[in-house]
Amino acid sequence: MKNNIVRLLSAVLSLALLPACLLCACKPGRNGGDTTPAEESTGTPEPRLLTVVDKGEAKLEIVRPEEKTSGIMTRFGQALRTKLGNYFQTYFTISEDWYNENLSGVTPPKERYEILIGATNRAESKAAISELAAGEYIIRVTDRKVVIAGYDNNALAVALRYFFVEMCKYSDYSDSETNSLAFPIGLEVKKSAGASDLKSIIRSGSDLTGELVSRVFKSSGGQYQYAQGGACDGEYIYLVYMKNDVGVIKKVRMSDWTLVATSEQINTGHGNDMTYDANNNRLVLVNMADNMITFISPETLGVIGTKKLNYPSYAIAYNTSTGGYAIASGGEILITNDKFEVSNRIPIRDFGFVGQGMDADANFIYLPQSAQSGVKNKTNIIQVYGWDGQYITNVTVYTSIESETVFHSGNDYYIYFNDAAYSAPEVYKVEFFRDFK
Repeated sequence: MKNNIVRLLSAVLSLALLPACLLCACKPGRNGGDTTPAEESTGTPEPRLLTVVDKGEAKLEIVRPEEKTSGIMTRFGQALRTKLGNYFQTYFTISEDWYNENLSGVTPPKERYEILIGATNRAESKAAISELAAGEYIIRVTDRKVVIAGYDNNALAVALRYFFVEMCKYSDYSDSETNSLAFPIGLEVKKSAGASDLKSIIRSGSDLTGELVSRVFKSSGGQYQYAQGGACDGEYIYLVYMKNDVGVIKKVRMSDWTLVATSEQINTGHGNDMTYDANNNRLVLVNMADNMITFISPETLGVIGTKKLNYPSYAIAYNTSTGGYAIASGGEILITNDKFEVSNRIPIRDFGFVGQGMDADANFIYLPQSAQSGVKNKTNIIQVYGWDGQYITNVTVYTSIESETVFHSGNDYYIYFNDAAYSAPEVYKVEFFRDFK
């Protein structure tokens, strides 16, 4: 009996101590273990991080899409590398997204630590882009990737600027003292890049790029080998080919970019620029010699008149809405009526480029300029002014070929180039969007 009582008391005592034992078993150990129930949690766990830069050492590689024609992704990648490198005092490698999965020792893309720019062939880029509506961009952080993507080049440029300025330079994710950058895994930013029409982009005051989308026309002029003025009436383009102050005008149908007519030889002078006067159905050619301009029939391509101006001129554009002209003269743009009488003067800013032709629409005046001879890294620019005289911005066109003039049809813009190396002037369609540089 005595032994039974002892055993009974031992069992009761064990049951009494059981809850305390269970509570002790739930506590996490010093090196991990079971987690405390949610109701007893005393803090928020630290988020997992993707380290981009660690004490001045770049941990990710910049990856861009493989390019065969356009160089915009290359420039975007190089610009991001430069900005990140300068700010964090480090060096990022940059490469195309191409890889050969059959090569031994090659790390699969899904296992690489990368900053993805634009429409790369990575699954993460494809997934992000598939979620975008027109004008949107996205920045997403996974366990191995920083994905930066835009609906188009304009949105991508805005995304890259937001990433560097708002997420790297001025954010809690970076430490300028230790040159470190780390993002929480799962971080995502999805925004609208704003209006993408040309008027809105220009008015934004952003740096702009004129990207050569495609070459639409190229033709040798024979003995008249130099490209000069050009104009457009919405259905045809008209191109001046000249040499030694004489030349011809070629008429090209825009629907299929076919040459349909070539004028007889004309005393073009330098023939530096030309515009289409829709209200009077005439081409107006700037000779540059003796302040002369020449009127040409768009149907016959024959000369129908001349006029001597009271001022020199080297570029001209017609404003259909006002019936007047913008004429480049020395260091000014002259605003005139249909009788070429000056009503306003706009100073042209000097950025060290050579003045060429001109174009205009109802909102802006476009003044293309090419690089000076002897410049090592040649580009072209297009200065943009308002009709009220306000200088607005420059558009950088990343090509060394000499631009001669700009013209447009509706919302499509074109640049006429003088490819002197091949004696075959050419016309490129150009897309304007915000730049990242």
